[in-house]
Amino acid sequence: MKLVGYSILIALGTASIPAAAIQPASAIPTVTASSAESMGLARRFVALTVSSDELSDGIRTGFVQGAMRSLEAIEDETERSAVADQVQQYAARLEPKIKESMPGILEAYARVYAREFSTEELQEMVLFGETPAGKHYLARVGAMDSEPEVTEAYEKLQAHLMPAVDEANKERCAKRAAERLASGDTKAKCNLTAKDEARAS
Repeated sequence: MKLVGYSILIALGTASIPAAAIQPASAIPTVTASSAESMGLARRFVALTVSSDELSDGIRTGFVQGAMRSLEAIEDETERSAVADQVQQYAARLEPKIKESMPGILEAYARVYAREFSTEELQEMVLFGETPAGKHYLARVGAMDSEPEVTEAYEKLQAHLMPAVDEANKERCAKRAAERLASGDTKAKCNLTAKDEARAS
């Protein structure tokens, strides 16, 4: 059984990792003007906002999901299953390195917060984050986008926008056909008719 050399899985997996998590340390902006107080507050807020374990799991999951998407190109079921096993094994090998990187990633987040927000703003953010409502909000804010009501609202928006998208596609298609006709292509035409609502690429 032939197995593809999946060195590209690393690139596929890191597509889901936040940029700050994969940038070299030299590429992360330093905070030269931040006071020790600002950095301390920023670290406290990051600790309230980002769980090291959850972030580590998210990076691992992102790697696996990105890698698994590449399996669709493998037609042979046995080979696809074997490569899927390889992905899981490789992810398990990566996990200690991911956890080892967590302190540096969290510190990078703290530097960004300290640069973006004033000491007074950070104090207010920490005060809110340490209240019951703040803890609840910070624990759930990332999950709000996947709630059924929110996804349904976005689906309705997409359906509402599609007629305008269709019209724009038809206009672009007609313009291209006219340009081809003007250049001498007598067979040029636009296939997007009133009955043909296919999306133009």
